[in-house]
Amino acid sequence: MGPAEDAYESDILLQSLKPKIHSCVQNKVDSILQEVQKFSDNDKLYLYLQLPPGPSATEKSLDVNSPSTAEHRRACNWIRNHLEEHTDTCLPKQDVYESYKRYCDKLCCHPLSAANFGKIIREIFPNIKARRLGGRGQSKYPFIVCFQLI
Repeated sequence: MGPAEDAYESDILLQSLKPKIHSCVQNKVDSILQEVQKFSDNDKLYLYLQLPPGPSATEKSLDVNSPSTAEHRRACNWIRNHLEEHTDTCLPKQDVYESYKRYCDKLCCHPLSAANFGKIIREIFPNIKARRLGGRGQSKYPFIVCFQLI
């Protein structure tokens, strides 16, 4: 494949990716690129070598319809950094999810859906169970083996 074909493929990839990227993130990247253009070739090489590695083998095998690896990784990190199992405290699922969504909003990134977020919680905390509380029409489903926000 020649340089012209590589550039064409990159343009196609950028055009398909751009609508999926939050405008706030696009603005940050544009700003970073403006700064990087001022770098020498050695500076650029140093920056490139400092970039985090690509997706791991398990992330590469994710289903095409599953959330992006960045969203998945961000949710996993948030859960590990903000929740811990706690026997004396129960939080409603919705409260936990709303806290995660606020975090994503601050970062100008898209949150996972509540369903995908719940799946990740169950992967990280396999003992978590949900139980219906409240009367008919006013039920809530908090987690039973409970969390504490940290």
